[in-house]
Amino acid sequence: MTIAEWWAWFGPGWVALAAASVALALPGTLWWAAGRGLAAAAVPQAALVGAAIGLLLGYSRDQLALPAAVAAAVAGVVVPSAGVAAVLTVGLALPVLLVSGSPHGMNEVTDLTLSRVLGLGWTGAWPSVGLAVIGMLLAWWGRRPLRAAVLDGAWAASAGLHPAWWSRLLGLWGGVAIGAALPAIGLIGVIGFLVLPGLGALRWCRTLGAALVLAPVIALLGVTLALPTAHAADLPPVPVAVILTALAAGVIALAGRRR
Repeated sequence: MTIAEWWAWFGPGWVALAAASVALALPGTLWWAAGRGLAAAAVPQAALVGAAIGLLLGYSRDQLALPAAVAAAVAGVVVPSAGVAAVLTVGLALPVLLVSGSPHGMNEVTDLTLSRVLGLGWTGAWPSVGLAVIGMLLAWWGRRPLRAAVLDGAWAASAGLHPAWWSRLLGLWGGVAIGAALPAIGLIGVIGFLVLPGLGALRWCRTLGAALVLAPVIALLGVTLALPTAHAADLPPVPVAVILTALAAGVIALAGRRR
């Protein structure tokens, strides 16, 4: 297979994976900085529940996944962690139970969990690219009020920056990124790129602004290393990318602790 043939078959999937990793790493970093990492891990599972409910009601798997992700993400900034933990604990089991009587539904839920990213065409890849670009612009445009709302809500309120508004904007941003990325890279990829790059970046960087730059770099490093590894070993790309991102984040976090 020539490079052109390989790109025609697999290029859209890898572009979608790389773009989704960036789109998820940015809000994930802000969630961890705000101490809402549990909410970040629970929102993709809420989106999966929404997809299963949609299938049960006769809709496509994607029609309720995005609204469910947005609702869970926005709620995650205002409800107690115990409520988010409930979503985290049942979010994997409930979708399977909801569609257990439908072979088609089970296949769709399995696809959303494991991902078939290499089957994407360019039509499926462009939403991830758009979200990555919008996420970077939003992180730049709102860098000061977002950082203030995340790190010191009381000071942000006294400065007139409306931290509650910015927290809900973060929930909306993260929810849209999660709901849109889930059909492309699956639950494993969404949770991995939402959680891992931010953890590594925050351990290394002394400022949140620097962490918002490093987190996407960690995510892209994992995806870039996964490209030859998955191809050479004939392995599914998303789990390989998540594992390599975890290794990269772990090395950076350990190096950060020793500085």
